[in-house]
Amino acid sequence: MIHYTKNFNSLKKILKKRWGFFVTCTSVIFFILSICSISLSLSKIHTASITLESDHPDNVTLYFSSSLSSPDFTEKKSVSQKKISAEKETLTFKVPAIFTSRLRIDPGEQPGKFKIYQLTITQALGKETVLSHDEIYAGFHCLNERTHMTLADDFVEVTSTDNDPQIVSNIGLVRPFFPLFIIIPAGILTFFLYSVISRYSAEQCFTFFFPQRERPSSNTSVIQSLDGLRGFAALMVVAEHTWQPFLGVGHSGVMIFFTLSGFLLARPFVEAPERLFNAKSISRYIQRRMQRILPLYFVYLFLVYGMTLRLGDFILHVFFIKGLGHLWALPQEMAFYTLFPFILLVHYFLLRNNLFFILLFLVSIIFSWYSLFPTSTMYLYGMFYEKLPFMLPAFLSGTVVAFLYPRFCKDAYLSKTIKNILTIGAVAIIIVFLFFSNAHFFNSSEIYAFTYRREFGIFAATLIAILLLTQESFLTRFFSNPVLVSTGVISYSLYLFHPLVIALIDKIHLTGGVRFIIATCISYFFACFTYNLIEIPFLTTNSAKGQILKGDSAENKPSGQL
Repeated sequence: MIHYTKNFNSLKKILKKRWGFFVTCTSVIFFILSICSISLSLSKIHTASITLESDHPDNVTLYFSSSLSSPDFTEKKSVSQKKISAEKETLTFKVPAIFTSRLRIDPGEQPGKFKIYQLTITQALGKETVLSHDEIYAGFHCLNERTHMTLADDFVEVTSTDNDPQIVSNIGLVRPFFPLFIIIPAGILTFFLYSVISRYSAEQCFTFFFPQRERPSSNTSVIQSLDGLRGFAALMVVAEHTWQPFLGVGHSGVMIFFTLSGFLLARPFVEAPERLFNAKSISRYIQRRMQRILPLYFVYLFLVYGMTLRLGDFILHVFFIKGLGHLWALPQEMAFYTLFPFILLVHYFLLRNNLFFILLFLVSIIFSWYSLFPTSTMYLYGMFYEKLPFMLPAFLSGTVVAFLYPRFCKDAYLSKTIKNILTIGAVAIIIVFLFFSNAHFFNSSEIYAFTYRREFGIFAATLIAILLLTQESFLTRFFSNPVLVSTGVISYSLYLFHPLVIALIDKIHLTGGVRFIIATCISYFFACFTYNLIEIPFLTTNSAKGQILKGDSAENKPSGQL
């Protein structure tokens, strides 16, 4: 942790000394990226018109792909079919993708002969590229051996002895569109960025984009590795939503969120039980939970459901009756926040704060909950209108760690050998989260993280306990990395808004790791703004409001975070 902190502070000192140069370089890079982005947008294919003739009535389909090396032509990337008669005619297709590098033409669904005379591509500002039959012959190739292209006098004849003949364009069919006037809007945007950044110091901007939690003056210390673990869990969620092999990994990430909430919410009451009997402490607990969840949540609901006039969904989400898509985790969190004080009252009044009986009580609930309360008895709506069980065992697994922490984890001395064994166990748990949340390696579509949600919650609690026991291990240092810690600090904003970013970048049809990296970077950048401009003003005291760029003190930071 010290090693990462030194590097982080060294970077801040370098930026402070060279801040003017850094702002200038950032503005130049932004100017270049702006020009490329505008040029890319102007290069978008609006329509593709094909003049062709068939020897029989059939259906013609156009596919598009943004990949240069490995074109991915799926039904999702197809334009609606158009019927063609046995006569020469021109069919016009609208192409929805922002960037299209390759086209695939399916001139029919049945064997036969097709004559393609001309292909006209229309881009922004009415720019047209007309491909003659010679250019079509040179710029396209057949996808299978049973389809052949022959160059004739004024057309290209496609002959197929198989169903669904296909021809695909070569790279370079669509060329970037670069009118000089785009320098003006790019220059205006760059000047605006430069004027905004130059108003602030390097320290302020660094705090804005890499928020860190300071150590509080109270006895409840900040454990940076848990913030890093939360950031890692947020990246797991983004990975599931952007990268097919990691399907189910996001559910494991949410199990980590739930377990962290159980640990961090219980910890202050375990270390100072008198807080439970203090009306002011309980009132503050409720206020902090509402301040933590509701403002940003309501902003998201307004953008997604309010502005699209889906008022029914908006109202049901406001009262946590519904949780479509990734919002399914919010009703789970709110249900636990509501139930949590009553669980503590049982501990202190019925179990007399006896650690053995408390652990026995919690473990009993963890292992019997889903049997006692199946979805036919108790459920919360989530994802795609599914009935989801209340995942209390995941939260209580973290609560168990909170009760064990003061006696067995805090200031515990372990030999180097034991720490190494525990670290290996933690790495094994991370491997399970990343590669065995689904049954991909077993050629099955089952999501293990969902089927065995109780076990994955226990794995998450075990990982938290190991991080607490193995301070200064390489794994703890990894999760104390300032970048991961910052990701953890803004994880709620990142979790809420990343689907909107994914929906935006999907217009350019990226796939795999590239899609994950770009979605993560843009989501992180956007989350920094929502965190500083929406979350912080509600989480800080009145005297601290408005001082957004000074960061969030640990005193005003919620102990539990989604």
